[in-house]
Amino acid sequence: MFDVGFGELLLIVLVILLLFGPKKLPDVSRTIAKGLAQVRKAQAEFHRNLNLISEEIQQATESKEVSRTVPGSSVSRSPLDNGAQAVSPPSSGRQM
Repeated sequence: MFDVGFGELLLIVLVILLLFGPKKLPDVSRTIAKGLAQVRKAQAEFHRNLNLISEEIQQATESKEVSRTVPGSSVSRSPLDNGAQAVSPPSSGRQM
């Protein structure tokens, strides 16, 4: 997630130790751990909701595709042409 090396992590711990002192360090670490746990929980819930929405969209598009393939829904077919679409030739614009 973050690109933090060992030296940088050690520097952060020393700064926190100087700011809060050794007595408050366990309390600070517990507070940080609780905050990270809440962030992870919110992230997991966000991913679950995103997956649900994705599944709903996929089901909706599949149902639309099925309705498009139903014979006679939007294309007129002749019973003699074995499922081929009836196409009329283009008109040349001249009358005979």
